[in-house]
Amino acid sequence: MSDNIDFNQCVDEVNKLRADFLKISENRDDSVAASVADLAQNQLTNLKSVNDFFVKFLDKSSLKERLEPNSNSILMPGPDSVVDLISATKSGLEIAREVAKLRKCEGLLDKEFIERQKSLLNQFSYSELNNAEFNRSLRQVVQHYKVGNPDQEELGDSTVNTIAIKFYSFKMFDEVLFQQRLNDFKPEPLITPVDSKEEDIEITMVAEDDNNIDLAKGNYLNVLNNDEIKKASEDLIREYGVGTCGPRAFYGTTDVHLELEEYLAKFLHLEESIVYSYGFVAISSSIAAYCKKSDVVFIDEHANFAIEQGLVAARSKVVKFAHNDPEDFKTKVQEVVEKEKKKTRKFLIVEGISWRTGKLCPLPEFIAVTEEFKMRIFLEESYTLGVFGATGRGLTEYYNIDPTRLDMIMGTLEGAIGSIGGFCAGSNMTIEHQRLSGSGYIFSASLPTYLVKVVLKSIELLGDAPQKFSEFAKTFHRFLESECRFNVESHPEAPFKLIRIEPKTDETKVYQYCKEKGVHFIQNDEGLVINLNVVLLDEKEKLERVYEVLKGASGLIA
Repeated sequence: MSDNIDFNQCVDEVNKLRADFLKISENRDDSVAASVADLAQNQLTNLKSVNDFFVKFLDKSSLKERLEPNSNSILMPGPDSVVDLISATKSGLEIAREVAKLRKCEGLLDKEFIERQKSLLNQFSYSELNNAEFNRSLRQVVQHYKVGNPDQEELGDSTVNTIAIKFYSFKMFDEVLFQQRLNDFKPEPLITPVDSKEEDIEITMVAEDDNNIDLAKGNYLNVLNNDEIKKASEDLIREYGVGTCGPRAFYGTTDVHLELEEYLAKFLHLEESIVYSYGFVAISSSIAAYCKKSDVVFIDEHANFAIEQGLVAARSKVVKFAHNDPEDFKTKVQEVVEKEKKKTRKFLIVEGISWRTGKLCPLPEFIAVTEEFKMRIFLEESYTLGVFGATGRGLTEYYNIDPTRLDMIMGTLEGAIGSIGGFCAGSNMTIEHQRLSGSGYIFSASLPTYLVKVVLKSIELLGDAPQKFSEFAKTFHRFLESECRFNVESHPEAPFKLIRIEPKTDETKVYQYCKEKGVHFIQNDEGLVINLNVVLLDEKEKLERVYEVLKGASGLIA
């Protein structure tokens, strides 16, 4: 080890070198210079650590003097090995000397030099204990250890290393101070705690019995209570297990997933379909897969949150039109066309039944505008699939529209179908693009097979349920408007009924009255939401009770 190196001079040299390299990096965008600057900073840190040790433990004496065989100095015990300090000192000072020389020939910097310097930094290992000079010094430490172990035999090099590392190393921090700082550390919470007493975080589940009727959950076709579907799900669990433990492209695809995708495509009269594990993501991810920053996307002013989030990810230009108003939509398109300097791709995204208002989309009028201006159109069918159309195929069947006139149909499987997840359907090219670009498809664990089976079985058992439900929805709608005099915003055939009552205090009165009488539904910012269930047609007593309670509640308001 060299003993004629001025530590302060080395520090100055490293500081100057680092400053020069940073300047070179900023002026020339030189990544090599930046790397050397970072390396120089690491070397400086090593030198400072050694110097701090000299000052604190060795009273500024030289390390060589402390390690002489005749020295009476004994190294202090602690958590880090003596070798690390010796090695760091040796390597650090040697590197500093080379760096000082290097300042005079900056033009020779290259990646090979950087790698050589990094290899020197990596020499802080226990292997240097085999060096005779270090072993002589460490034997002194071991001899001190043997005083308390008189029966210890003569020690070999490996034993010297082990004992020195285990019992005689440097104490680099104050344990008492460290513990005190740990005790004093009181970090702020990552989130603001919510007092559950002030606001209900979630709606309490209703246990249905003779005294309680649950119209809060979306169980439109009573799929959740279908024993045949439950049995099919149980059989799938016994065969495939509960989850797939992987995304669709990595061990998450089974023959059941492929069967559902093929079945959905045939059911919707489209070429191909794709299944997602979460309904919200199916909508947002499919939008982001197609709509890009340079595109213009037209959406309803009351578009649901999933659509909005998909457009946030897409970063497209968004233009909103009046709710379910094809004329206002056409006006907005004309304005965009007149102002654009070059043609851009344009999309229209509409909901079959609005999540927020329950109103039905006038799909034929919107399609006419998109075809006039050569736009792409996406239809979101979360609340129309399974309940609209003679066989439950949604708005295309309801309006007798060829599905191929739409670019894509998407939605959740969490409404009338009674499962979890979502889907998209369209042409082969449209769907295959999502298998590579749909983030929700690529990065999410696939839908568990038993839930896939629920979808297959639910669609298979639809039968005439969509027609029965449609008639029931219209009858219930008429009752609310004519008998209860409620302002029902939603469409007569919508699967849920949105009731608006002003002032809000009257709305709360109706809600509380019905709850106390055992008829449970939802109160949210939009109003009162009643989710219908087709089984009420067969349970006359329950239906009559619902009518009676709602009629009584209507008498509470003027």
